[in-house]
Amino acid sequence: MNKKKCLIVLLVCAFLFSGCGEGKQNGIMHAVSEKMDAIILTQKRMLKKPRITDEAREEIDEKCQNLFYYRQLEPNEKEVYQEVYDCIVAGEEAVVSMMDVKRLEDIYTMVLSDHPEFFYLESIGTMQMRFDETPIKLLAVPKNRYTQQERLVKQQAIDAYTSECLLNMDGNMGEYEKVKYIYDYIIDNTEYDLSAENNQNILSVMEGHASVCKGYAEATQYLLQKCGIEATTICGEADNESHAWNLVKIDGQYYYLDTTWGEVDYLEKVEGMPQIIRDGNINYDYFLITTQQMEKNHSAMEIEGIVYPVCDAIEANYYVREGLMFDDFSPERDLTRLKALFDGIYAQGKTILTLKCKNEDVLMQMKEYLFDEQAVFQFVDTDSISYTIEKEVDTLTIFLEDGVAQE
Repeated sequence: MNKKKCLIVLLVCAFLFSGCGEGKQNGIMHAVSEKMDAIILTQKRMLKKPRITDEAREEIDEKCQNLFYYRQLEPNEKEVYQEVYDCIVAGEEAVVSMMDVKRLEDIYTMVLSDHPEFFYLESIGTMQMRFDETPIKLLAVPKNRYTQQERLVKQQAIDAYTSECLLNMDGNMGEYEKVKYIYDYIIDNTEYDLSAENNQNILSVMEGHASVCKGYAEATQYLLQKCGIEATTICGEADNESHAWNLVKIDGQYYYLDTTWGEVDYLEKVEGMPQIIRDGNINYDYFLITTQQMEKNHSAMEIEGIVYPVCDAIEANYYVREGLMFDDFSPERDLTRLKALFDGIYAQGKTILTLKCKNEDVLMQMKEYLFDEQAVFQFVDTDSISYTIEKEVDTLTIFLEDGVAQE
């Protein structure tokens, strides 16, 4: 008798000896039967090999080759990624080509960060098979939250939302315009709600129209990917709280994007956040920004082997593209420009103008000119005006209605 069979017999015997006592015979036999089923299942798992075919590997590689996390992996870890991806799609546990439990968990994170379409996955765990205390196999074990039929119904809701969103997108839009359109669309159609159902995936946004940061970020990623724009979800912390946002590639350059922080309802609900008001309840302070700006209050989760790009381009930043950025300030030189910006706001029927400065020095120069010297009244048709300064993002927001100026 080989060693594996001895092990199984010992397990059965141990159970039989411990099971004998004052219980009824049929109860003992039922327990023994359950134990035998468990042992047989264990045997089958011991003999398992990765279920994925070479053809499936090629298909997954082609589909994922340009995704942020996948392309940073070494070839052997890409194989594990493929196996995890395959078992999630199939909804079946599968052996993976790896024995490092911690690294396997990293790869789970990468797969889910690359694929917001896996909304139906409730969790994915790891089963370690041992023989004589020696680990011999690892299995990825996915758990779905829906039946196949329920999943199809949910997917239909996602498809309907996606079609409605993209229907009104101008085919001539560039990548910047597409990102802004999707950013605005999600914010306009979603309420920030900590109690929202499915708030860790795209369903909360696309079916429930209420979510938290993870839902906002994954919905943004999902829609951008549908438009052919490279995007991934980054998890980490913002202001010492768990948070999620996006890394987006626009016209060959990387930028950070935080759709949740574009939601003014969120900024007003979170204690300690600045009380920012923007036209249409949209804030663009964290729309396509640099690493330097993002790291003031965001820190990405560290994953071994993953390098986040240094985002230093500003061409696609909202304030730059919309002509609202001031690298420096000179009253004489910028008088005509300021007048044009104020006139533009009035012409659009808006009541709020936000100006961004390169740094705090420029910000305070502008504030001193417009408000301390009261030069702002040459641009407006009111006797009283209010404003707010956000030094963390170097913005000056002016409310073109009666009010009390504040800093």
